[in-house]
Amino acid sequence: MENKTFKIRPYARLLTMLGEQLIKNEQIALAELIKNSYDADANWVKVSFVDFGDKMEIANNSKIIIEDNGCGMSLETIEKSWMNPATPNKKVGKGEEKRTLAKNRVIQGEKGIGRFAILKLGRTITITTRLKDSNKEYVIDYDLSSYDDDFLTVAGQEKELYIDDIAINVYSQQPTQIIDREVIVNSQKYPENNHNGTKIEISNLKGEWSKRKIEDVNKESQKLQSIFDKIFEKQSNDNFEIGFEVNNERISVSDKTIEKLSNLFQNNAVLKVTNGKYKEKTDLNFF
Repeated sequence: MENKTFKIRPYARLLTMLGEQLIKNEQIALAELIKNSYDADANWVKVSFVDFGDKMEIANNSKIIIEDNGCGMSLETIEKSWMNPATPNKKVGKGEEKRTLAKNRVIQGEKGIGRFAILKLGRTITITTRLKDSNKEYVIDYDLSSYDDDFLTVAGQEKELYIDDIAINVYSQQPTQIIDREVIVNSQKYPENNHNGTKIEISNLKGEWSKRKIEDVNKESQKLQSIFDKIFEKQSNDNFEIGFEVNNERISVSDKTIEKLSNLFQNNAVLKVTNGKYKEKTDLNFF
């Protein structure tokens, strides 16, 4: 009688399968990465489409760059959290909300699917990240261009690949990317003091892009902040500016939801309180 003990060892193809199940399209993939910036307590995130065609055609040298001034990652965080989706320390009790340390934001990326989102966008990824007051930055180097989309071949040769066969190189260096510099997001200047955060550069791109898709990403990402702060132009200590650029030109994306709700509040409200005084609309008809 034979008796053996086996360990569960997923094939590398599981990366593609999970990505396809969890992430429907490129817009959702990019929105997930923006959520990561929000969860990192960033004040801003900037998404740049670099070296695209006039009609957003993807060329061989096209890139998508997502950068923020969030808290950044330590080597331990990279190893134990970023490289390991579904990290146990994100689990909280039933009914509780996991919040960020600095800004007390409700964490959006609990499922940790940002790792799969990157694979939905491209095959070559460089992530540079730096903690506040650190004298070095870490680089996470994904180069999956030699694998086919299903991780069944390497450089055109069939091979039985498991998840733990996919090696990701991580190294430290003197800061060259996350450094003090002036950053402009939606015409808003963030001078100096931008020496912490994360920059994700994605090349060897997949899928297709258009201004309409960028607007879809913006619409989804705007849900991260209170809609009432935007309607009443309320300044908050928790502002999160999201900007988009194509070939170094700012893309102005519209959010009709804000415009419609603002119009309802201004012109169709049942009652208003102005300077502490109640004012009822006189032209309402009640049945």
